[in-house]
Amino acid sequence: VHMFIPLATFVTGFSLLKASIAVINPFSWDVTLMQLDKVIHFGRLPHEWLGFLVDNPLAVWVINFVYNLWYFILLGTTLIAGFYANRDTKHIRYLIAFMVAWLGAGFFIALGFSSAGPCYYERVGLGTDYTPLMTALHAAQDNYTIWALDTQDILWDGFIGERHGSAGISAFPSLHVTTAVLIALYAQGHSRFLSIAAWLFAAMIMLGSVVLAWHYAVDGYAGIVIAILIWKMLEKIPSLQKRYDKL
Repeated sequence: VHMFIPLATFVTGFSLLKASIAVINPFSWDVTLMQLDKVIHFGRLPHEWLGFLVDNPLAVWVINFVYNLWYFILLGTTLIAGFYANRDTKHIRYLIAFMVAWLGAGFFIALGFSSAGPCYYERVGLGTDYTPLMTALHAAQDNYTIWALDTQDILWDGFIGERHGSAGISAFPSLHVTTAVLIALYAQGHSRFLSIAAWLFAAMIMLGSVVLAWHYAVDGYAGIVIAILIWKMLEKIPSLQKRYDKL
């Protein structure tokens, strides 16, 4: 209860902050991030190297399914950390890292690098670089339900004022990847099986962020670096554990 109530309040407040990013600082980094992706990936956009997945409707559906599991795994991991927070500093470390990542990366860094993401690239009038990817995703939708497309439409409708709420659009950095890596780092100290499963999940989230057109690859790379830096920064918090124990 002590963990869940403030965390729920924090997430609610964060959603309001995220919705304000494009209002405070309109999208201005998409072209730069797209070009950076090309430079890093030898002159091609990342999804162009993944054509064997993008053009396979079943593969797209599987990736979309795993990507949506992120919500449940994140919630479950956070609840577990809260339940055991008084037993080991690692649980507290994860909870603090989670909040630092969302506020620091999800708002302040995202505000500085305001970007819409590949799925909205054409909608914001930046060109058709990602039109083939979106066409492939809609083709997959003809065979399977690709939830990402519906969610992207919902967020866009909220952004342009055609729907109440759900207005937060921000690509850089990828919070999905950041938190997935934090979960993997948190799982490392529990068991070898959990560690391997968590890192495989993080890899799938990174892959899905590109295949489903949510993010530029550099969004995910930045998310990985941010997660590791935050985790390392919070490595030594014994004083926090002592204070917690006194309660």
